[in-house]
Amino acid sequence: MNATTVLLIVLVAALIGIGKLPLRFAYASEKRKQVIQMVISLSVLALSLYITLSTRYTPQEKYWAYGAAGAVLGFSLKESN
Repeated sequence: MNATTVLLIVLVAALIGIGKLPLRFAYASEKRKQVIQMVISLSVLALSLYITLSTRYTPQEKYWAYGAAGAVLGFSLKESN
C-alpha cells in the first residue's frame, strides 16, 4: 500500500465519519477537539508534501496530494473566518 492509497483512505474515512469519538467521549473539551483536528490536518499536509516533493510518484498520483492539501487548507481558511 503506497502513501497515495493511505492518504485517500484517511480522507474518505474523515468524510464519512469513521473515527469519530465514542459516545463516552462526546463531551470532550473543545480544546481536545481542536488538538485532534490540528494533528489530523498536519498529518494530511505532511503526507501531501512528502508525495508532492518525492520523485517516486507519477504526476497522476500527485494529483491526490494536491487535492488533499487544498482541501485541508481551504477548510482551515474557511474556519478562521
